[in-house]
Amino acid sequence: MTQPDQDLDVAALRARLARMEQLVLTQTALAEAELDLDAFMAAVVERLAALIGARGSIVELVDGEDMVYRAANAPFAHHVGARLKRAGSLSGLCVERAEVMLCEETRTDPRVDAEACERIGVRSMVCAPLFHGDSPIGALKVFSSQPDAFDADDIDALRLLAAMLGAELSRQIEFERHEALQAERRVQEKLFETAFHHAPIGMALVSLEGGLVKLNEIFCSVIGYSAEEAATLTFQEITHPDDLSADLELLGQLLAGEIQTYQLEKRYIRKDGATIWVRLSVALVHAADGSPHHFIAQIQDLSAERHAEHRYRLMAENATDIIVTSDLLGRTTFLSPASDMVTGYTAEDMMGRSPIEMIHDDDAPEVRKTFGDLLSGKAVGRVRWRARHKTTQDWIWLESQPALLRDPATDEPTGFLDVIRDVTAQKAQEDALAQARLDAEAATRSKADFLANMSHELRTPLNSIIGFSRLLTESRGLDPEDQRRIGLVHSAGQALHAVIDNVLDFSKLEAAALELHNAPFDLIALVTQTVSMMEPQAAAKDVRLRALIDADAPAKVVGDLGRLRQVLLNLLSNAVKFTAGGSVTVNLMSLNRDPVAPRVRIEVIDTGAGIALEKQEALFSRFVQAGSSISAHYGGTGLGLAISKQLINLMGGEIGVISAPGRGSTFWFELALPVSDADAATAGEVEARVLNLAGKRLLVVDDVELNRELMLALLGKYGCEVRVAHDGAEAVAALADEAFDLVLMDCQMPVMDGFAATRAIRATDAAHRDIPIVALTASGQPEHLARCEAAGMNGHLTKPLDPGALERVLTLHLGNAEAWRAAEASQDDEEQARRDLTATLGAGAVLSLLGILRGQFRACECWAETEADTIRHDAHALAGASGMMGFMRLSAACRALETTIEEGRDHREAVNLTRDLMDRAATVAARWETDLTARVARQRVA
Repeated sequence: MTQPDQDLDVAALRARLARMEQLVLTQTALAEAELDLDAFMAAVVERLAALIGARGSIVELVDGEDMVYRAANAPFAHHVGARLKRAGSLSGLCVERAEVMLCEETRTDPRVDAEACERIGVRSMVCAPLFHGDSPIGALKVFSSQPDAFDADDIDALRLLAAMLGAELSRQIEFERHEALQAERRVQEKLFETAFHHAPIGMALVSLEGGLVKLNEIFCSVIGYSAEEAATLTFQEITHPDDLSADLELLGQLLAGEIQTYQLEKRYIRKDGATIWVRLSVALVHAADGSPHHFIAQIQDLSAERHAEHRYRLMAENATDIIVTSDLLGRTTFLSPASDMVTGYTAEDMMGRSPIEMIHDDDAPEVRKTFGDLLSGKAVGRVRWRARHKTTQDWIWLESQPALLRDPATDEPTGFLDVIRDVTAQKAQEDALAQARLDAEAATRSKADFLANMSHELRTPLNSIIGFSRLLTESRGLDPEDQRRIGLVHSAGQALHAVIDNVLDFSKLEAAALELHNAPFDLIALVTQTVSMMEPQAAAKDVRLRALIDADAPAKVVGDLGRLRQVLLNLLSNAVKFTAGGSVTVNLMSLNRDPVAPRVRIEVIDTGAGIALEKQEALFSRFVQAGSSISAHYGGTGLGLAISKQLINLMGGEIGVISAPGRGSTFWFELALPVSDADAATAGEVEARVLNLAGKRLLVVDDVELNRELMLALLGKYGCEVRVAHDGAEAVAALADEAFDLVLMDCQMPVMDGFAATRAIRATDAAHRDIPIVALTASGQPEHLARCEAAGMNGHLTKPLDPGALERVLTLHLGNAEAWRAAEASQDDEEQARRDLTATLGAGAVLSLLGILRGQFRACECWAETEADTIRHDAHALAGASGMMGFMRLSAACRALETTIEEGRDHREAVNLTRDLMDRAATVAARWETDLTARVARQRVA
């Protein structure tokens, strides 16, 4: 070896020795320094960088999926706290493999992010893992701006300092863990002390020998000893002798590991000598080595519970109702003495048995379901069932409403409590009342059927009498005497018509079946026109007739125009009838200035003979007149005033009379009538006019020849062509052969009635399926009219025919469009009701209600597959909703359907009728909704 080479080796050895001396000094300095962990890591990275001449030195610790910079030498100290992903980093790979990682050239090593290293000027680096025990928890890394900058000595120095740092980290981790455990122990001890002393129950720590080591205040108050006094006692000394053996036996099982805890009810002997019941719970606490250390006991004072239990037992033993408890399988655990008196079964008979054994087979499923619902958490109501009496063997009716018994500690069900009452007498009374109701309803139906038949049988011939006699009164070819006699016949027919109407109206009022149809009208016009109607009769008797209108009287109001006219006409005709000379005056006055619903009074004052006071009280009773000679002299049924009184009462008003013999009479009525902003229809708004219906073809369908002849005569003056059919089948055939503009259809006919014929016409695909069909009917009952509408008829005419009503129908279906709309507006009471509802609530609110009504319509679509009780419930709800929304005929049909189901009758036809009306109402509701939506939109734009 040459001299230069020898000098080089000596220099290298000296340099290595100097580095090792520096490394030893560094280790010594770090070991002797009293630094916290962060300062220790800072010192390591500074000394390491200086020792091996690295540009940078960093400590990175694992935090989940990241590596966190915890220390760095001065040039890179600003990076402390930075995070980088473990994946894709050399330090992360070092931790993953738990070995030293060397990167000689960052530009070519795939294990590092070459671009990131280029940005910070790193060309080579080396990482050593930091361990806690056998687990790597981080890395100590050095790096340089030169490639291949670190030799084996540098790596050894890095590994040694990494070992020192890892040891210090382990010591710190263990210290922190120890401190955390100590803090947790202190927290647990504090929590235990707090829970022990502030628990709502008595608590005690008991030694294995039975000594009362530690007691809270509640335990002390229960046994009557202070904590200091109790510390000198054992639990054996304060336990009642009769309960000690059971307690000690359970303690032995606890110490032997046979049970984990135990609970029992026992007695303690208090300091004052009194005995107290408690519920005791005991658990064993083990020492750290697993050996038994002490017992922890909890007690609950049962004094109040035992006292209440004693009181309830006394109540149960003396109650007249049966009180029974049972387990979850239904087996009797307690039965009060009342059972013997009610059912003949004693507690001894039923203990351990299920009461279901003595329940009637038909009632047992419902009773089982009730108890099952209780267990599933459902609410249950009272249940009735029959039981066989043990002694008499009779079936008795019992009623009960069972409840669940629950464990006070866990709230879990433990059994059932039931209070059973004998309702045999009550059930018999209810059955009798139900039968009486059925009988009454049957009588009401028979009465209604009789009235309907009477209406048809009387009105049909009366239709011909009044119709033909009216035609004869218009004839100009009769001599005066014949003309007078025809007039008498016509007047007699009209009088008979009034009698029939009064009888039928009174029957409806008696059955609460008469409904009011409220709509806007002109009150002043009603009074003046009604007075004008009576002028011929008054003039014939030389009676002056006049009307006095208060200047404050409202003009446009809402009410039932037809019924108010009926009342006023009745009072006015009576006044004219019973006044021989003199005058009759009608006064309309306002009693207050209420802007919403002013109260009005209408008086009919006559100068007749007057009525004695004792006879006035009975005037408004049915079939009563002021004297026995009244009916013979003036005629009448004695129903007019009775009907007037009930109509005014139905409207929420009052009616009365003021009279004295020789001073005339004043009949009056008062009621509040809401003011209307809508256009009111006057009593004579649709004036009679002779229509020119030339070119129009009508089909009259009626099985009675007189009625057909009358219709031919009545229609003859309009210039239209009229053809007749004898029944519905002929009408269907005629429409198939010829074109018509209108059908006037009788309802009750042989072969095929008007309803079936109308449905057949509407069901066809021919052009005449939409022809207007108007019913000719002798019944004006709402149910009958609803049936007409449901069949597809466009309106109705009631017999005897009113010429004005006939002309309105002709105007509606065959006249000009303007007259059609005017007549339709005056006739469609449902449409008017809908207008009133919109005016009262506003378009937005009505739209919301229509949405609800549509929902009810949808709920009723599946009636064909629905049980009768559900249909009844739906019909009840829909009756109210549709009536409120102005669909009165649908409402009446729903009520009829509900009644049909309640009475147990076949309801299929009633369902079909109601569904038809519902479909028609849904169509109207859709148009109404469209109109209201447009109105709301216009209001928003405005």
